[in-house]
Amino acid sequence: MLRILIFLRPGLLLTLYVLGLLLTLCHAQSSAADSGAWYGELDTGVRSFRFFIHPSPDPAKAAWQLLSLDEGAVEFTLDSFRNDGSTLAFELKKTNASYLGNLNAARDEATGQWKQNGASLNLTLRQVNERPVDKPAEVWAGELTV
Repeated sequence: MLRILIFLRPGLLLTLYVLGLLLTLCHAQSSAADSGAWYGELDTGVRSFRFFIHPSPDPAKAAWQLLSLDEGAVEFTLDSFRNDGSTLAFELKKTNASYLGNLNAARDEATGQWKQNGASLNLTLRQVNERPVDKPAEVWAGELTV
């Protein structure tokens, strides 16, 4: 049986431990920031649009998708998506739209501008765990006589 002993100075061992801990924490923050979905409501002054932005369910694709809940649940694949820890940005060339927002300290809310065809509108996106459930604007009850 062959035994190999490695002797490290105590200071070097502590440095390696701290470095490993920091790398683990950085990876965890990066994964959390990149994996969460986002939800926001864009008020155009004429009507509102609810957007749900999420990673593609297909693990082979590294794409992000924008689901427009008020346009028949149309889903668009984003041309780019970036969350660098201080800003959230994406582009959708098909509709000539882009977004750039600043993340809060908790990195779970972005406040920024939706730009499309020369217009610029405020849009706040909040990180969510799942797609919001559609709720009816009105509920009617009654009897129907045929």
